[in-house]
Amino acid sequence: MEYVYLVMGRKKAITLFILIIGGLVVMNSCKIFKKTITDKGEDIPLEEVFLKVSGNELPDTFSASRVSISYVGDENQVDLRGNILIKRDSSILVSLSALFGIEVVRALFDEETIQVLDRMNRQYQKSSYNLGQQLLSVDLHFSFLQNLLINGFKIDDLGLSETFSVGVNEESIMLIDSSNELLKGFKEARFTISTNNYRISKIELIDQLRKRYLIVEYSSYIAFGDITVPVEMKMTLRENDKNEILEFRYGRIIVNEPVTIYFSIPDRYTKYE
Repeated sequence: MEYVYLVMGRKKAITLFILIIGGLVVMNSCKIFKKTITDKGEDIPLEEVFLKVSGNELPDTFSASRVSISYVGDENQVDLRGNILIKRDSSILVSLSALFGIEVVRALFDEETIQVLDRMNRQYQKSSYNLGQQLLSVDLHFSFLQNLLINGFKIDDLGLSETFSVGVNEESIMLIDSSNELLKGFKEARFTISTNNYRISKIELIDQLRKRYLIVEYSSYIAFGDITVPVEMKMTLRENDKNEILEFRYGRIIVNEPVTIYFSIPDRYTKYE
């Protein structure tokens, strides 16, 4: 963790670990409408599209024991390895390792709190999700982080207003919302739905006031029966003229098997001031 701090600074490092669990591209030739989309020559009601998206099964547990994480900023780059355990609607455990597989950070996210252990400096951070407001000026919450990691977003999770519009091309559908509530702090949103698997393939959150954009892209999926989970995820945060990119690649994925989430704060650790 000390190495990460030296490269990124403490505030950015903690922000990175929140984003781990935390682009204005206008679709060409879009048609705006609210009732039907055309898929493979067949007109499909928008309600049916929504049912397809929300009908994707999600795992009760998710484990990726080999995760490659790459952070690239304007002036630095950090590469880490780690593993992620998820118990749906309960808790998320993230362990990050540097060289030689030595754990440098362990973080636990549950519905109420965020806890982070800094193994290198023997310190810990324990806070509510208000930390997201302090560091990122957004209202983070557990369900958003859980859905973010495994692309578990259903239509009801997207915070769509009644005034959203729809655009379509041959391979995707875009939901465009100028008054969105998925992640408060970003008022505008665009959600791209792939017509290949009816999953959210891209999320664009826009904060015009602060001139910042959060873009999340999913690619490559692996199937476990009726359950599919992403293998690759890329997050891009653009603020003014600066870009920060966080990329994940999941390996050794297991779903719906018992997982043990262990987290404790050693007595000798001191709290961040």
